[in-house]
Amino acid sequence: MAAVNEQIIEYTVLRSGRVVPTSRYQSLRDHVGSRVSVLEPCRPYTLKMICGDTYWSRLGGFRTFAGMIMAELVEDGLVPYQFASNRYDKPLWYWIEA
Repeated sequence: MAAVNEQIIEYTVLRSGRVVPTSRYQSLRDHVGSRVSVLEPCRPYTLKMICGDTYWSRLGGFRTFAGMIMAELVEDGLVPYQFASNRYDKPLWYWIEA
């Protein structure tokens, strides 16, 4: 945690060792979870497609971290997606089971 103007910011450490604000981690997890209802099952999607244009554009320079977070969320089973491509392909593709 770090204090900025007396505000406490919590961080999450990814497996890669990268550190991201926990609020951004949780926001992405919640957002991609909420998008399941508007996506078609058994169809491949990139993270950009899952997020939608508005959310994706708001990520700005955080997009690379968002990709790392999404991969960990999928690996840990914390979101209802699976890898639709090799884990090391870029960009990664995901799909939702029917």
